[in-house]
Amino acid sequence: NTVRMLCDWCKKNGYEFPKFSKVKPAEDFKQEILKKEKLTDIKNLFFQKVEIPGLNVSFIGYDETETEAKMQASFKALNYFNKLEMKKEVENPNFENAINQLNILVAKSYIEKPKYIFTKKDSKWECVCLVENQKSTLSVDKSKNLATKKSALKMINQLIDLTVE
Repeated sequence: NTVRMLCDWCKKNGYEFPKFSKVKPAEDFKQEILKKEKLTDIKNLFFQKVEIPGLNVSFIGYDETETEAKMQASFKALNYFNKLEMKKEVENPNFENAINQLNILVAKSYIEKPKYIFTKKDSKWECVCLVENQKSTLSVDKSKNLATKKSALKMINQLIDLTVE
């Protein structure tokens, strides 16, 4: 259960337990949900906000039950904190070390081992980097090695994107 996992994360990292509260979504958020979920009305949805005392972030989950809304908010929080931890591991994502930095995330069990698929087109190499449960990244360059590094760096940046959904 994601609520329990979030509580465990807080305890492990020295934070107080998360605080959940019912929230009424802002109008622009309602419109975003209607569009995203292809709904005509949100009156049957519950909204829950989770905050971790001591951190300046909060996450809102929504679903057809209060429990599911709490779980969704917890999932968003856990995803965010996981990205923060990955960002700490790679410190400064950079082109020269991108492949090694991805391998660090593999060694620390954040991700599965990436797969690289190469295609030679004209005088250039295409490299697709695949990591399980992630969108693939594509780069093209004159050398196979450069295309691989570019694709790996794109993957790292995607993995540690801290944009809160």
